Amino acid sequence: MESPWGGFKPSGLDARGLARRLKPYEVKSTKIRISERTFRGYRREDFEEAWDRWCPPVVSLQVEHPEQVEHREQDPTRPF
Repeated sequence: MESPWGGFKPSGLDARGLARRLKPYEVKSTKIRISERTFRGYRREDFEEAWDRWCPPVVSLQVEHPEQVEHREQDPTRPF
């Protein structure tokens, strides 16, 4: 098993199963051309509207550098 999708169900997740799961989010596969070959697949922009609708915005948290934490531990009077 090379990906977690292989353990999704006994036969794994196939193209039809993926399409069925993406349908409620209005994400559909499209023809993709690479050089002379044509494939069906998904592009990032196919997901962006669904992500905007269904995923909460990412909040950036300020992370302290390890040396700042180290200094605070050495000086207990220093405020957070």
